[in-house]
Amino acid sequence: MAASDRDQILGRLDAIIRRRLPLSGNCALVTFESLQEAFDLEDGAVIKALAPFPVVVGGGETCGVVTGALMAIGLAICRGIGEIDARARHLAAVEPALAFFREFERTYGSTRCADIVEALFGGAFDLRDDEQAIEWLSCGPIDRCGSVVERGARIAAESLLS
Repeated sequence: MAASDRDQILGRLDAIIRRRLPLSGNCALVTFESLQEAFDLEDGAVIKALAPFPVVVGGGETCGVVTGALMAIGLAICRGIGEIDARARHLAAVEPALAFFREFERTYGSTRCADIVEALFGGAFDLRDDEQAIEWLSCGPIDRCGSVVERGARIAAESLLS
């Protein structure tokens, strides 16, 4: 792929994220939908399936960016591989998924939401607790977590483009 094509895709991805991020507090959803649009991935049930992810992530588990990116990588890499051939899908997705995972972990030091939030905000929040969720909202999560969404989606895009 020519460098100009790659830069165009990455620029488009950045613009999509900036448009979507203020509309949702769901990092998994914004990451997936942005990659889905930039790479013209299939639509449908995946978006609905991502709805409950903030509840799980709010407890500090896997960062939604990681979840959304890995789902998009799987869809992008495995399109065209038959439904029956699960082993071929797995083998095709391993390299780009690991490349994404390793770079994300290198960049943020962890793939856990709680660890990343603590580094960004200087403390942890349990978003399942109403008081802590309100405090977190007052700290500017769209900008701070948004930077993770933007960088994480770009890492995923770069793993797909290489």
